[in-house]
Amino acid sequence: MLIKVNLNDNKRFVDNKLLAEQRRDEVVTKYGGRNLARLLGISHPAVSKWKVIPPFRAFQIESLGEFKMEYIRPDFNFKFPR
Repeated sequence: MLIKVNLNDNKRFVDNKLLAEQRRDEVVTKYGGRNLARLLGISHPAVSKWKVIPPFRAFQIESLGEFKMEYIRPDFNFKFPR
């Protein structure tokens, strides 16, 4: 059985994952790690452990007004009505 793999899709996923990691750094730098933790009602060590921002936290950060979820997590497909 021959399986076709689209390398462009795989590369796009890797690029988006790397971009999500960079966006995490950008968001944490913008708000400050401790301040962001306080705004989200979680501990600073929890924020420090993120490699990428979890989807629910991206939703909460969007409500702060500076960033959109799609910007924070380009590797995640947010498909629900708003």
